[in-house]
Amino acid sequence: MSCPAEQTSFHPAEQAACLKMIAPRSKAAFLLFTIRITSDQLSDISRMMRRRLLSLWLAIIFLFLACGAFADETQTAIPPYLQGPVNIQLRNGKSFTNVTIEEATPGQAADTFVKLRVFDPAAGKRTLLGASAIKQITNLSGDTLLVYNTKVRALTPANFDRLHAGRTPQETGTDKKLADSSKNRPTRAELLESARRQRYEEERRKFHERTGVWLWPLLTPEQHQQALAETKEYLKSVSEKFPSLGLRLNETQYYLFLTDLPPAAAQNYISCLDRMHEELCKAFAITDKQSVWLGGKAPVVAFSRGDSFAEFEREFFKHEVNPQQVQGLAHLASNGVVIISFHAGQDPLYLAGVIVHETTHGFIHRYKSPIIIPNWLNEGIADWVAMTVVRGDSGVRRKIKAGIERARQTGSLGPNFFTADNIAAEQYGLASAMVDFLLRLKPKAFRDLIDSIKSGQKWDVALKKTYGLTPEELTHQFGLSIGVPNLQP
Repeated sequence: MSCPAEQTSFHPAEQAACLKMIAPRSKAAFLLFTIRITSDQLSDISRMMRRRLLSLWLAIIFLFLACGAFADETQTAIPPYLQGPVNIQLRNGKSFTNVTIEEATPGQAADTFVKLRVFDPAAGKRTLLGASAIKQITNLSGDTLLVYNTKVRALTPANFDRLHAGRTPQETGTDKKLADSSKNRPTRAELLESARRQRYEEERRKFHERTGVWLWPLLTPEQHQQALAETKEYLKSVSEKFPSLGLRLNETQYYLFLTDLPPAAAQNYISCLDRMHEELCKAFAITDKQSVWLGGKAPVVAFSRGDSFAEFEREFFKHEVNPQQVQGLAHLASNGVVIISFHAGQDPLYLAGVIVHETTHGFIHRYKSPIIIPNWLNEGIADWVAMTVVRGDSGVRRKIKAGIERARQTGSLGPNFFTADNIAAEQYGLASAMVDFLLRLKPKAFRDLIDSIKSGQKWDVALKKTYGLTPEELTHQFGLSIGVPNLQP
């Protein structure tokens, strides 16, 4: 049925037909603007004027329709926790990455959404998504913001069911009324933490664009818990591989220490590790000390016997070691996993230094980014920290003394000191002595040096930037400090 263009009075059935044709999704809004014109009211108006009036009326109606004035659903302001870039995972397996939510249509219950309009800046496209098409929405740090809830057939916060448990139908909105959503929105602390993670993720992205290096991601508490559970499961598999050893798991604030060492001895080494962790966090200005390791705690596997250590390396890392030559190792993975292993050897104090040395390698690996610092600097830091933390161990000091004496005799730091992937054992003393020299020369610049290297700069460029020295100039100044004025790299 067509809408009568010149009729001065609409029959109810005709009016309904017009509504259905013109604005089937906007009946309520349309009726607000419906002008009921009768023959009596227009008896004094000419037929031409009536046509013009009706034409004007229809033009107004279609203008509002074109502008979207009769949307069938109410748009709402985007909640703070949905502002900023998000990732959207669809139920069909596809996803939208780093998009923004421009419009959110609320559902009948508080804190629910039935439709979203998202903008993808990379593609320059906008997409309208129904709630049922979405599996979950997370921020760029991985925090879950919304999930599809089959009970209410809408997107809700992940803790929606718990928050609404025991509430009346009127409170949950099942009576078609919107409840006060402020009660169920994330707390101020949660919003601040989410904002902090989003800022960090944005910093990671910009940092990568600028340097080509990805900073380590900032894990959520849930991700840390999962990593911790996986680490404990791994250590359980180690225990099962060595059932006769009776390995015990000692859990501290920063470490998971699996060992068959006597309890008193194990406690001494654990104390060294905790002290080392505190000192390094202080040196590198790390305030969130629990976030250094995946899961908040690094696994350390300590054996009483060298043959057990060798078997562990062979079984779990396919790595053949001679326990007479190697007492400890730091296993560093590109995904951030760090595993420390060692055996007791003969000297308890020397062992304490080995534990701290190897764990320091793990700490440096987890600092800022996966970028590997030069070996001379890495070994020098590890020995320097061991010397500082394990004060009763004179092993590092002996190596420093021997290294300086060798430099005086040869006039050199030794073959490929600055460029070797692994410096020679006799060069460790000079490496830790040079780290000590740099720390005494400019303490703050030392951290800046590590930061610059971890940010992707070549170490010699970073040295020039932070200390104003070339490798040759560093060698000369270091040589002067140890009484070898013509020391060569």
